[in-house]
Order: sequence, then C-alpha cells, then structure tokens
Amino acid sequence: MHRFFDSNSNRIPPNKSRMTKEQVLAYILNGGLSRLTTLQTQRRGRTVYLPELQLSIEPTVDRISDNTAGVFFRMYSALWKTELTEFSSGVGPDAQTALGLSLGTFAFSFLQGLKNIADHRSKETVTSEFAGNPHKWNVYAGNLTGTGQKTAPAVSEYWELIRGDVIKRLGNQNVVYVKVFLGKIGDHISGECRINDIPVPEISKKIAAVAEQWSAAGYVSEKQFFFLVQDPETKTAYPYEDIGGEIKIQKAVDTYLQLFSLVDSQEMYDRIIADTDSVIHDLTLATECRRFIADIIAEYCYSDKLQVDDTLTVLYPDGKAVTAYRTQLSDYPAIRKAVLHAMETELLGGRSKFVFSQLITMSGVGKAAEIYYAEGKTGISTVSGFELNVGADFTVR
Repeated sequence: MHRFFDSNSNRIPPNKSRMTKEQVLAYILNGGLSRLTTLQTQRRGRTVYLPELQLSIEPTVDRISDNTAGVFFRMYSALWKTELTEFSSGVGPDAQTALGLSLGTFAFSFLQGLKNIADHRSKETVTSEFAGNPHKWNVYAGNLTGTGQKTAPAVSEYWELIRGDVIKRLGNQNVVYVKVFLGKIGDHISGECRINDIPVPEISKKIAAVAEQWSAAGYVSEKQFFFLVQDPETKTAYPYEDIGGEIKIQKAVDTYLQLFSLVDSQEMYDRIIADTDSVIHDLTLATECRRFIADIIAEYCYSDKLQVDDTLTVLYPDGKAVTAYRTQLSDYPAIRKAVLHAMETELLGGRSKFVFSQLITMSGVGKAAEIYYAEGKTGISTVSGFELNVGADFTVR
C-alpha cells in the first residue's frame, strides 16, 4: 500500500478524521493517481492529463472519512471527442486504506483498459450494424478487480457473457465504454451493466445471476471495464461532435424546457416540436427533446424504484418501425447530461419544481411510478421500452 501523503504534498495530521477533501485532491493531482498507472501522465491545473490518448482526468473528492473514500472522475478525450465518467469508492480500517482502494480500483480496472488501448492490445475486432451502416470496433479490457473472498463457479471472461448483448447496442460513437459491477452481502445481490453510463437492465440481470452463485461470509464484489474503439473508416458524420456539439444540445434542451414552461393549452403543446425546431433548426433533435426529456427527469427521480429498459421503437407515419437501443443513439447521452444540468440550475427560476413535476406526470416512467405505488410494490421494477412516434424526416442517429 502506498503512503498517500508525503512531505511534498499536504500532509495529513495524525488524526485521520481531520483529512479534508482539499488535501486528498492535492494528493491525487500531485502523483497519487499517476504512480498507479504506467500510462504517461502530466498534471495540468486540476486535471491529470494522459497525452497518449489526449485525455484529461478531473477528479472530485465526493467523500473522505475515517474509513471510507469516494472519488468521482470526469474525463474528456480530445482524440475521441468523448466524455467518460466513473465513481470509485473504497472502505477500509482507516482513511488512507480506503483512499488507496478507491484509487487502486480505478487505476487497475479503468486506467488499465485505457493503457491497453494506448498499447494497441485489443481482445478482438467486432462488427455491428446501426442505421443501415456497418461499424467496426476494436475491443479492449481492463483488469478484473474485486473485494472479499468467495467460493463459486468462476467467470473467467465477463466479456464472453455479455459480448452479443453489447454488440447489438453499439451505434456510431467514436468510443464506447462498458462497466460491469456485481456484489453480494448476505441475501442482497447487486448486478449492473452500463454502456456509456446508461443502465442496461437486460445485461444487468445476467450479471446479477453470476453473483447469485457466490457463497461468502461478508461483502464481495467484482468490477471490470471494456472499451470499444470504432475504426475511423466506418465512422459516419455526426453533427454534434466535440464540446461545441454538447453546447448546442444543451441549448436545445434549455430551449425545449423554456418553451414547455410557457405551455398553457393543448394547442401550444402540440406545436412544441415545431417551435423548438424554429430555434435550434434540427427537427430530429427537437423530436428527441419532446420524447426523452420527461422520461429522463422521471427516471432520475425514481431511480431507486424503477429501471427503464433501454429498447426503443421508432414509428414512422408510413407504418415503418425501427427498433433501436438508447445506448445506440448519439444524441441521447448528451440530452441526458443536459437535462440533469438544467435540473441543477436556475434555468426556469421559481417555476422549476412545478415544470419538472408536470413533465414527470406526463412521462411514461411517471405513469409507471403511479402504478408502482398504487399496487404497493417494493424493490426495483423494470419499465418496458418506449415507442417514439416521429415524422417522416426523423433520422435515427
């Protein structure tokens, strides 16, 4: 175990309960993370920069106590024009051990996957299909990390377990990252798979089934990351690439919410897509705002009760139906991020709570929550995928 605070950084007093977030952040930025990876690293202000992947890591210390630590890592790669995120926590007999587990898990799982990309050590090459186009990907794996001791049939390769389910959910992104996490304590089992930070209930159930086979006296868990990098030759044009694109999508979401806050009749609501399009000049994005924003808000508010299936059926006026997954749509993660940002701001002033409540009530997830409470359910229920009625000019992208 590394000694986490030395004379060259903010030394922690002997009373570990006095550790501050600022001291922990200083340690991370001053080599605490860099010494755990063989990737080239540079400190740049509040970030750790990986020049091999043109990737900046901005850590935020979420918590530090006598025996727990949690760090949120926000990453952006100029090479892939993509944001990645991860939260890593640790529990130990003291703060230093907990922090070591938090940083070590991130380094040996997530960063090792990035190291394999930098060194061109791919597991395999796979091909997917999206919107009528083939897409070729190189697959990279991070190390499998875990806590606790267990006896159970070993899963040597989580990739083999989820491979087919992941491939059919690939869209047109530059890079896709897949997180597998499972844990068990007593009879409580958790299993989760996220693709670009979007929960995928179908795969999560397969992951949870593995943990059900574990036998352990205390808490046990495993985590692994996979990265799929698209071949530039199969990448198709996307209008909202890079940070500039995210800003445009944020503006689109803000525009929709502001227009919705003014709706006082069915007529106004019926033309909200056209009104949004008149401002942002993208009918597809305006349509996605109407269909996704309300459910994103509701899903966030009921995340401890409901999980939403990631399937989506796009219905065109001529009866044509296209089945896709939220993880495939390039716009969806950016819309989701923009909505969550809008919820934390004063965009709508004093009307925010009222407007967001209205959107939740109108959403499919909100209606599912009403049924959940009416039937007296407990635990987490799965909401089936949604249908998206669109115009003839709508583009699946």
